[in-house]
Amino acid sequence: MEGQLQGIKIARSAPQISHLMFADDTILFARANEGNAKAIMRCLDMYEAWSGQLCSKAKSSILFSPNLDAPRRKVILDLLKVQQCNGTETHLGNPFVFKRRKREDYHRLKENLMKRLEGWKLKLLSFAGRATLIQSVALSLPIYTMSTCKVPLSTCRELDALIRKYWWTGDVSKGRFTATVSWDNICRPKRLGGLGFRRLEDTNQALLDKLAWMVASNSDKPWVQCFKEKYCKSQSFWSIESRGSDSPVWRGILQSRGILRSAATTIPGRGDTIDLWSQPWVPWLNFTEFRELLEGIRGRFPSLKTVADISLNGNEWNHEMLIDMFGPHVGELIGKINRLPIHCNDMLIWKNAQDGMFTTKRAYAESMELVGGQRNKQWATIWDGNLHPRVSMTLWRVFSGAIPVKGKLNFLTDKGCCLCDSEMESIKHLFWDCPFARALWFSGPFPVGSRDSGHQGLSDIVCESGVQLKGEDRVNFFTFVGCLFDTIWYSRNSSIFKSNKVDIMQARLKMLQRMEDLLSAQRSAQRADHGRTIPTARVWEIPSDTQGLLITDASWKEGKAGIAVGCQDRQSGKWLWSAKRIEAASAMEAEASAIFWALQLSRESGFRSIAIASDALLLVQALIMRRLPPCWKTRTMATKIWSLLEEFQKCTLLHFKRSDNIYADNLAKSVRCNDLVHDFKLRESPLL
Repeated sequence: MEGQLQGIKIARSAPQISHLMFADDTILFARANEGNAKAIMRCLDMYEAWSGQLCSKAKSSILFSPNLDAPRRKVILDLLKVQQCNGTETHLGNPFVFKRRKREDYHRLKENLMKRLEGWKLKLLSFAGRATLIQSVALSLPIYTMSTCKVPLSTCRELDALIRKYWWTGDVSKGRFTATVSWDNICRPKRLGGLGFRRLEDTNQALLDKLAWMVASNSDKPWVQCFKEKYCKSQSFWSIESRGSDSPVWRGILQSRGILRSAATTIPGRGDTIDLWSQPWVPWLNFTEFRELLEGIRGRFPSLKTVADISLNGNEWNHEMLIDMFGPHVGELIGKINRLPIHCNDMLIWKNAQDGMFTTKRAYAESMELVGGQRNKQWATIWDGNLHPRVSMTLWRVFSGAIPVKGKLNFLTDKGCCLCDSEMESIKHLFWDCPFARALWFSGPFPVGSRDSGHQGLSDIVCESGVQLKGEDRVNFFTFVGCLFDTIWYSRNSSIFKSNKVDIMQARLKMLQRMEDLLSAQRSAQRADHGRTIPTARVWEIPSDTQGLLITDASWKEGKAGIAVGCQDRQSGKWLWSAKRIEAASAMEAEASAIFWALQLSRESGFRSIAIASDALLLVQALIMRRLPPCWKTRTMATKIWSLLEEFQKCTLLHFKRSDNIYADNLAKSVRCNDLVHDFKLRESPLL
């Protein structure tokens, strides 16, 4: 059967695609001729004979190229005995064939969302319940479709409108409604005063950013190889322009290059895949500065294309060329950029992430300009995980102005407070200044009601009182405030809509009972979490055939580091301690430099079997698992360590506590502070 079934190519040099499989769904690609049709039937007959399962012809169909004439279609249909696609089929929920008006193809997303948000039970959910439903169902429902296609903007906004309507009313079929907080503010992260909802057009773009990242990082996925052969044959992904003949998916990917240019950089290895002029590879420059620097010299060096053209010996900088191109100052700085070993591919890095890895969450945050945003203690306090979610939601609604008090409703003529009939009903009056509210504040277990508010807002009054408390007292305080707000709002609504007379004693008892119920529920949830077992650390052992034991440590501050290495000859028991001062961009880079130095000293001592112990847990774990360390700035050093490890017959990496490594720690700190470079020799091992 080999070679009898020919797949299809989207470009002459692209790999051939013959099949795609997902769970029990299979898509076969073949040329439209009798030979391929017969080969498919022979494959199916063979599978049915081997497995005892039968292929359902009734559920199968065939899609022809529009260029295929009717007689040849009939011959193939007679051979395969399946029906022809009518253009309305879907695969995993996505249209199999897109129409010219793509909005019609995505109308089903709106229908599916309405089905999930309709029903009388959903109308009874609290705001906290609605938020959970929106986050877990409504916002995640279209993600699969949005992860591959640019969904029309009008469709995204229609879906947002449904979610917005459900959030405020609990009913997607309702007509007009009042929204007291803008949707843009609600879609901000919780630390900035929102609820962490995401607009679907932004979610769609972040998911397409992931596809662009795969293309830019030269992923080995088949679809990436096909797209690059079709669209990037003569130009790099970073410099190619969009064309009218591009597919919708490729156009969406090209639109995502902007976020990659601003948030990514490339660590050079050989440099042969880095576009010298268009792909960011100078880590301290933003893309605008990078383009200004490179475009200013491009005319003088028209023959240069990649970073490999300004390199020597595969992965070393050509310093003379760098100085000639960029001048002495910038050229020397670029020459100090660490490069990966020659056997490593160039590596695309997400600059604002410590581990350098791309995630759609980080792409979304970058596009929303949220990276590095100032955290507001007020919002961090009310979303404390120790508070019951309903309490947190109540506090957010009051502090953000989402409560529809009369003062916020322009269509009302009577704006007076129904609980006191003395002032206009505003949020601060209703929940703080109103005599009914004051009575509840004074009758509570916390003496905050006696405070003079002055010109402070309600959130400032509450949070300034709460942050002074610690632990369980703080949780109890904010739970009390949330229950107080709930009680006041319930009493106010009962007075307006049911004409019930307000009873302060009954309201107080209800408030305290609700507070106790919520605290009890939250304690039960926390006890369940605390009951989970936590694995204990394994005590490390030095293998018996180890020739050399090396203990490393580093002390780092403001770009300067001291590193110390203790080397023991296991046969003689003698120790040699070495230390020196180096420059390092981070504490983890200093720890990695200490391990690399230890390997160099072991090689000089002639050891073939060694054990290295360090107190840098994350670094040791990454090196053991042959995984990149969590800080991307140390990756060049990590790859050097891996290369050097190959020279030893056996190398065991161990982690131990800093408290057990006092001697090496003090030695490294002394070298850093005093700029010392010494070899220390001891007859006996220090206390470990």
